[in-house]
Amino acid sequence: MNGIRPELENVVFLTLACIAFAVLGKSQELYYCDNGNVLNIAGETSGTIITRQLGEPHYSDNLHCGWKLDAGLGKRIKLTVKNVDLQWAASYALCSGYDHLSVRNGQTATSEVLLDICDSTNPYQLVSSGQYLYLYFISNDKNFYDHAGITLMFQTYDASSCPPGWTNLSTSNFCYSLMTQPASGTSYTLAQQNCGYIQSNLIKIDSRQLFNKVQAYGKNVAGLKEVWIGLNDLRKEETYQWLDGSGLTLGDKMDTFSGSKEQDCVVHNFDTQKWVVKNCDSEKKSYICEKVRVGPTTVYSVPEASDDDSVAGDVPVGLAVVLAIIGGILFVIFFVICFCCYQKKRKPTRQREYIETRQNSHVEEQTGYQRNSVGSSISLNHVSQTPTAPAINIEGSTTLVWGNEYGPAPPSYDEAMNHHHVIK
Repeated sequence: MNGIRPELENVVFLTLACIAFAVLGKSQELYYCDNGNVLNIAGETSGTIITRQLGEPHYSDNLHCGWKLDAGLGKRIKLTVKNVDLQWAASYALCSGYDHLSVRNGQTATSEVLLDICDSTNPYQLVSSGQYLYLYFISNDKNFYDHAGITLMFQTYDASSCPPGWTNLSTSNFCYSLMTQPASGTSYTLAQQNCGYIQSNLIKIDSRQLFNKVQAYGKNVAGLKEVWIGLNDLRKEETYQWLDGSGLTLGDKMDTFSGSKEQDCVVHNFDTQKWVVKNCDSEKKSYICEKVRVGPTTVYSVPEASDDDSVAGDVPVGLAVVLAIIGGILFVIFFVICFCCYQKKRKPTRQREYIETRQNSHVEEQTGYQRNSVGSSISLNHVSQTPTAPAINIEGSTTLVWGNEYGPAPPSYDEAMNHHHVIK
């Protein structure tokens, strides 16, 4: 009997080891890029997808490979992005122009695009709305540096329960997840956008029971002070609404001294247990997402900021610059138009003056010719050889005299010239 017991223990040990190896091996199944092909993954509860070829530390140029995930009937798929190391991509550009992984909410390459993941876009989590997800990775031929690619984990779960890692906070109809990545936080708009990728919205806290649950939920996370919630006054200044358009019910939770024209989005502060208004863009925070546990969730977009701020307050710097440039251009155009009108109005006047000047010159030429003709007919005997200009009276009299007699007036310039001509 004693000899049999060690053998039974060995059998039990080996059996348990095999079971553990099978479970762990299955959960850690790796699916690499098979260039030119799409891998079908069905019936798996979890696994890891890596966008480089087997045995390679970096992905190569001109890769085209895909993965089709099938969770099974009545199930959903959650993707968790573990690492993104791709070629640089501009934050304002489309991912399709760079190395990227396209995630489609369906089972074909033509299904609706849930998100394109590239260097500038990392949602950290994605959730399917059905049993399928279609992933396709593309790299171009413009890689000058080595990159490891994208590593993500998939998990399947029952459609009537919360996704793995989520909690219902003791409520029956909703699931919640506290998003602490990236560690530096995100803007309000990006937080809601990331919630949308997992079929959810920023949390709506419309009861004191849920408020207390959220307070306890966040206090258990070390170092967490504030999180974005789905409350804002973007539609109308100082009128706070949830993303679904419903109004504020727990008004006593608002920190009424925190709001301003530049601050429109609300955080839940775990220290003060108050809702504090922050700047939607410059502030970076963690956030809580909320989704319907059973059935589809209507995903909302962040509303555009109203014009109340610009009417009651300062004009944004960018708008002021644009208005100044437009004003300068209009002034230049106005000046050019006025100058052209002035030149056009002045041109006939200058033409008339030119014509009159020409006419006067012609008359003077004719008059001078006639005077020259008359002067040339005078006989030399009638021209006095004595100067006709009289001397000035020594006593200061202004009377012009010549000897004791009044003399004739001095000859004009034309007479002098005619006289010179006749002598010659």
